[in-house]
Amino acid sequence: GARSHLDTRRRNFTSHAVGKWHLGFHKTPYTPTFRGFSSFYGYYEGSEDYFKHTTSGGYDLHDEPTMFCGPGCTRVAWEDTGTYSTNLFSARAVEIIQKHRVEASRLFMYLAYQGVHAPREAPASYVLPYAERITDLTRRTFAGMIAALDEGLGNVTSALKARGMFDETLVIVTTDNGGPTTECSTTGQSNWPFRGSKCSVWEGGTHGTAFISWSGLPSAVRGRAFRGLAHAADWLPTIVAAIGSRLWPNETRPLDGLDLWGALVSNGFSPRTSVYYGISQDHEGPAVRDGSGYKLIKSSSGGGKGAWSPQQLPNVSASCPLNRTYDRLSLLEGAVQQAADSLRVLFYLPSDDGERASLDLSTHADVLARLEALITEYETTKVPQVTGDPACPPFAPLDSSAGKWIGPWCDGI
Repeated sequence: GARSHLDTRRRNFTSHAVGKWHLGFHKTPYTPTFRGFSSFYGYYEGSEDYFKHTTSGGYDLHDEPTMFCGPGCTRVAWEDTGTYSTNLFSARAVEIIQKHRVEASRLFMYLAYQGVHAPREAPASYVLPYAERITDLTRRTFAGMIAALDEGLGNVTSALKARGMFDETLVIVTTDNGGPTTECSTTGQSNWPFRGSKCSVWEGGTHGTAFISWSGLPSAVRGRAFRGLAHAADWLPTIVAAIGSRLWPNETRPLDGLDLWGALVSNGFSPRTSVYYGISQDHEGPAVRDGSGYKLIKSSSGGGKGAWSPQQLPNVSASCPLNRTYDRLSLLEGAVQQAADSLRVLFYLPSDDGERASLDLSTHADVLARLEALITEYETTKVPQVTGDPACPPFAPLDSSAGKWIGPWCDGI
């Protein structure tokens, strides 16, 4: 069966999911409204056309207005063909806020924008303002995608303020990976000063950014950067703590995440003492980092080209010759400083966040042993990733009179 979910209703929350799902849909019980959400508007797959809403040979945009919205309830939103998805998701989020009954329950919204994921698409009205400032078309389109996203977040914020909800709302804005600079559908992004791209275990592919906003944050931490270790898995227990709740016995499967809320609101030490990176898309790694900042990759590379993004100069495009020259020098420097040991590379990130100079393993034997023991612990305790149901036929779009669409293809099997 589907993995158990956090019981938000028991905590007096009405929960809505808008945007990207990408957490399983081969059977209806794996879709959002069977996983704790009172409604869902968005797409099941991982990437699609921003205007046509098509992927994998079918149309993938769904409107599910109630909990347990399966066959006979879920609806393919054909009418939204041609409208930019960022604007669709912003509008639905605003509508949810406007209709929320504040006196009846609290609101939890998971707003997973498609932007700025590939493909590289944006309406001309968002791209044209950057025509003179950014000469590189790829980078200019990316700027337009960001502009649409920024406008949408502004509309959501305004809706919260109009309802008198903003001061009581904890807003979390986060990413799920670094930018795809050289691998995995490049979209004009930059991971400066980090090395590597999405789909790698270099910092450029894994070192994300996030911020939280809430009127109740202590003044001592407002506008401050939290430098402690944090992992995406930590959000669930951290949010539960932030709303003054706790996880009840057997409410979820065992979690890897840690509660960071106390550390965040006090700018204290993170309870997380290590991060396991796993392997890259091309099977380089695994990698691990400890709390002191040492990072070990158990291979000669973190995956992909291992390139550095060019340093973006003020009002200069990514295709500027200065930036291209800087990028070439960076790549050469990295090749020269690569470790002689082709099976392991070790970095000290506090002084080398660009992973440019691999440390001498012979003089860091104690660090190496400690990190290799960490990798062994993670490797022996991790849960195998299940990527398919052997009882299901191969994925295929579903047929309808309106056209092919993406949805649960294994119901009843």
